[in-house]
Amino acid sequence: MPASIRTDLATEVRESFKENVEIKGVEINTRKRSNLTVSTVDIKTKEGSRLMGKPIGRYVSVETMPCLMMEDDDKEKTIEVLTDELRNMCVHMGLGERPESVLVAGIGNRNITSDSVGPKVTDSLDITRHMKIYFPKEHDGISYVSAIAPGVMAQTGMETGDIIKGVVGYLSPKLVIVIDALASRSMDRINSTYQLTDTGISPGSGLGNQRNVLNRKSIGVPVLAIGVPTVVDALTIAYESIESAVRGMEKTEELEQLIGKLDFSRLKDKYVTTKNIDEEVICVSKILKEAINGVFAERR
Repeated sequence: MPASIRTDLATEVRESFKENVEIKGVEINTRKRSNLTVSTVDIKTKEGSRLMGKPIGRYVSVETMPCLMMEDDDKEKTIEVLTDELRNMCVHMGLGERPESVLVAGIGNRNITSDSVGPKVTDSLDITRHMKIYFPKEHDGISYVSAIAPGVMAQTGMETGDIIKGVVGYLSPKLVIVIDALASRSMDRINSTYQLTDTGISPGSGLGNQRNVLNRKSIGVPVLAIGVPTVVDALTIAYESIESAVRGMEKTEELEQLIGKLDFSRLKDKYVTTKNIDEEVICVSKILKEAINGVFAERR
């Protein structure tokens, strides 16, 4: 059986510990907003980072229903909560509710549906930088918003981080928002959980192809990462299915021998998603786009 369960979500890492186990250096807060669950995981110490396997920082997850199951009211509530949490994260990062300028980077391969969330968000964002430059009076009260979809190394021959760093050097934004696909340990969270973190992101992490980390240290400006799980490791599904099947059964020598003979090797590096992932990614991208526009491109 696999020794660990792959996930990019901090809330799922916390769930892998027993409920009554306190993780030193980690604070958890969970609250309900309408029918949504908002969880905040604050990793405050090196020991907490080691135990969680994630960098020190804040991780906020908003859990709702799968996007295609939502009614219009559900979508509006999800956008409202995401907008508030995005604004709160900017304040937490010391940037105020609306940083003056922001670069949104939609990373991932737009030709792979489950990896195309980032590019689809940037395709439809309200881009305001040029309007602010040429018509400042008419667009007072909103941020300078720029966007880029840098592709992947196989398409450009360049590290995603190097491309973004070059653009940051030219634009000098106050904040970089990086959007990417993630991996979950549960099919129930596919396209229904949104994670925000101030720790940055490793491009391609959701598909097990990590590149250089994009964070404040590597880019030179604060980085806020937004991720949505679109895939589940096939090994995880197999492991949890077997675990569920044997739960409550008496452990016998024959059962242990049977489990020991199971061959998971052919499931390595295999990822599973939903059959309607194309529609779901479009739906999720629209929700993220509206939340980002609500913070940076709408007057208040």
